[in-house]
Amino acid sequence: MSQLASQIAVVTGAGRGAGEAIARKLAAMGAHVLLVARDAASLSKVQQEIQKAGGQLPCPAIFSILRRSSCLASGLRGSSSAATSW
Repeated sequence: MSQLASQIAVVTGAGRGAGEAIARKLAAMGAHVLLVARDAASLSKVQQEIQKAGGQLPCPAIFSILRRSSCLASGLRGSSSAATSW
């Protein structure tokens, strides 16, 4: 059994650099890894590589962080204010 089997890890900055390396290591240790970053294209690449290596992601989707201006432009005003009010 893997060291982190049945554990879920949320890794920010997972699209490159240290965040990507951490995501890969946690996946190799058996964790279900949720990838978060600003660049969806780089996240998709990392996701595919983790899955090819046998890593598990808790859901098929990956998440990219939206800028507040993007939320406002797309009509997600409630989401934007809720996310930035804390």
